[in-house]
Amino acid sequence: MLFGKIGRRLLSWFLLVALIPLLFMGYQGYYFARHAVQREVFLHMEAVAAQKVSQIEQWFHERSDELLVLASNLQVIAACMRSDSSGLHDLTLVLESYRARAFASYCICATTGEMLVCNGPSDMTGCREICQTARDAREPVFGPIHAAPAIGLSMKAACAVRDSAGQTVGVVVTTLALAHTLNPIILDTTGLGHTGQAYLVDMEKTMLTPSRFMNHPAPLTHKMDSEGIRKALGEEKIQDPRSKIQNKNAGVYTGFEGQQVMGAWKFLPEQKWALIAEMDAEEAFAPLALLRRNTLLMALLMLGVIAVVVVVITRTLSNPIRKLAEASLDVSRGNLDRTVVVQLNDELGELATSFNQMVHSLKE
Repeated sequence: MLFGKIGRRLLSWFLLVALIPLLFMGYQGYYFARHAVQREVFLHMEAVAAQKVSQIEQWFHERSDELLVLASNLQVIAACMRSDSSGLHDLTLVLESYRARAFASYCICATTGEMLVCNGPSDMTGCREICQTARDAREPVFGPIHAAPAIGLSMKAACAVRDSAGQTVGVVVTTLALAHTLNPIILDTTGLGHTGQAYLVDMEKTMLTPSRFMNHPAPLTHKMDSEGIRKALGEEKIQDPRSKIQNKNAGVYTGFEGQQVMGAWKFLPEQKWALIAEMDAEEAFAPLALLRRNTLLMALLMLGVIAVVVVVITRTLSNPIRKLAEASLDVSRGNLDRTVVVQLNDELGELATSFNQMVHSLKE
């Protein structure tokens, strides 16, 4: 037999003394490592979300400044104050000089919402409404994201044109092409790995920005729901008892596509948008899978070492004992010439010597 009774007992004790503590320490290390990785991923995802929100807010500030500069242009103010269409050609040249990559078009409208001049695609979606809002506002205003036929996802921005007395004489209305301005901020996957993405939703949970994944529906065509989105929008709903939301701005939860994700969120109060940054939990915990695999490999290696050690010890102990047992059986049958040769300098060697002396005494 490979082990024998003694070997099996030794193997049991070795496993109890060596392998079980190893597995316990491995499990404890995995448990603490999981919490540490989870905490670090939360901090990382919160930082990604905060950075994108900061970039979006900066983007809005820059667009507001550009509108304020255009609205304060003297030629624009003079054109809005005139009741006829004279000078519109010169005003078109002024608008061209202000053209920026963020804006698909600049338009000058009367206080009634009537368009006086425009230097680009004249998308009239929401134009009259935003003119009315901007007419009484002290700062530039922004409309909702919508799909324009010529430029795709876009947004209206408007700023009141005021004369020296502070009276509103017109409105500058611009169309922002989001494909080259806002969307790149959202689609930048730096820090989001292979499965992560960021997206914007409004208060109706409509997805406002495109996904990095080609199989995802187009923006503005569908609503999404997840616990992260609900938390970001501040909805007071009963949470799924299986949820693992840990803190105010990040957590582990079931994403809108049904997979476990680690996400962080930020709410943009001025736009009433929520930005969500998510990553598949499997990818986030990938270092733990390596740790778990290494722990199991170490346990298997330790088991193999223990088995080899037990085999060596068992053979070292059992062979001399077996020789003694066979010699004792021969002596009991009357063979007093039987001796045991054991070349060991331990207790088994002393036992063999004593046995030989006993047989010799019996023979005499």
